[in-house]
Amino acid sequence: MTEDAPKPSRFGGLRGRLLSILAGLVVTLIVGAIAERVTSAEWLADAKQAQQGWVDAVAATSPLRVGELYWTELDSAFTGDISRGGYSGHGASEGRGMQSPFWALAITGARLWDAAGVVALVQIGLGVLAYFVLNLAGQKVSRSRLGWRGSISCWGRL
Repeated sequence: MTEDAPKPSRFGGLRGRLLSILAGLVVTLIVGAIAERVTSAEWLADAKQAQQGWVDAVAATSPLRVGELYWTELDSAFTGDISRGGYSGHGASEGRGMQSPFWALAITGARLWDAAGVVALVQIGLGVLAYFVLNLAGQKVSRSRLGWRGSISCWGRL
């Protein structure tokens, strides 16, 4: 019989109503302060500048740009000519011979780090993650390997 009786609400009385109005006021003030901060001109200018820096860094690390940069460095390492913008041929007027691909790769990595910094690491990490996800999705995952039943392959064989 006592279980059938309705329990009194915690916010049922005048005191509860005042507490809920006060909580609503506090939440409104917090949201207003955040909105005021986000819409200030200085904050928007800083956000636009940060976004432009990110876009420039991503453009510098695009696959076509990286390929072009590696080719420039490889050409410089093979010929020893640094007049076309490659740095890997510096100090080797006759070229670097069989070491050229390594030097070109090392200098390309250094130039990418100089141009993009953390953005280059983020893109490399996302590329590695995408590679592993596509490999995982391309094969059937058995219950014994990951504890899942059936197959998670939605594309079949890649």
